[in-house]
Amino acid sequence: MILLLRFIGVINAAIWFGSAIFLLVAAPVFFSTAVQTTPLGKFWPGVMVQFLFERFFYVQCICGTIAVAHQLAEWVYLGRNLQQWVMIVLASLLLMGLTDGLIMQPKMRSLNLTKNGLNERYVAAQLSAEDRLRAASSFKNWHRVSRLVGLAATIALGAFFWKVVNPGDNARFVSSSKFRS
Repeated sequence: MILLLRFIGVINAAIWFGSAIFLLVAAPVFFSTAVQTTPLGKFWPGVMVQFLFERFFYVQCICGTIAVAHQLAEWVYLGRNLQQWVMIVLASLLLMGLTDGLIMQPKMRSLNLTKNGLNERYVAAQLSAEDRLRAASSFKNWHRVSRLVGLAATIALGAFFWKVVNPGDNARFVSSSKFRS
């Protein structure tokens, strides 16, 4: 049971961290000159990246919940002390993920549509040039904040991944090697 619990923790942290690294590497590809010169134009690559971030939001929620449950299972089953910094990192990651997925990404999606003169159905809307410029400026600011939050989350995920892979032996009463599965 100990090995299964450890396996679940490592796989979960690897999927979570790997998906964050994938986004850091894959998202800029959509805005490369090779993609920008395709018939898709400059708008649709941004929409595709937004779909990626929407899926990543679900991955963050699922992996974050599993990570908290894993820490609690280690505390109950193995008698390990809950490390305060790990729980703070997990709570921060969940909060950053929820903030990005529920507040920032919907706002950026709306601003992206407005700056390109489209409505929610991707049909041309009657918007003034001033509204589109204001939306473009606001989109840039939201995008910067979103990427900074994403970078901070990726760094925190790296620290969490390191902790899960190298747990140490900090059992409360006896060493975990005395238990047999």
